Amino acid sequence: MKKDNDNRLSGWYWEEGKVDSGSEHIKVGYGGYDKPIIAIAMVAPGKGKSFVVEFLLRKDDLEPKKKNLYDKVLRQLDYFLVELNDPNPWTYAIYHCGSTANEFSNIRWAYYPKGSP
Repeated sequence: MKKDNDNRLSGWYWEEGKVDSGSEHIKVGYGGYDKPIIAIAMVAPGKGKSFVVEFLLRKDDLEPKKKNLYDKVLRQLDYFLVELNDPNPWTYAIYHCGSTANEFSNIRWAYYPKGSP
């Protein structure tokens, strides 16, 4: 299913699909500090100006008080991959994984340059 976000000025968009966890990708989820990060989605570069997003959890899979985290993940995917209007959003997303903002956020991004261990 293609996310209806490809009408932005940047021309970048993401669509739902299968991400190869053995290749370069980013996991987006919640947790951190003293709790494990629960991945909600994996993201990888697609063809052209696209990204592939595979959802590992559905909103209905989350307990009621955590359902808003799913919506926050969707908003961050839109923001960092499409709306930020960066000339290379993948490079920026990788940068964000190591940023202080990511470290203190309740939505965490983790970069796996050679795939998941």
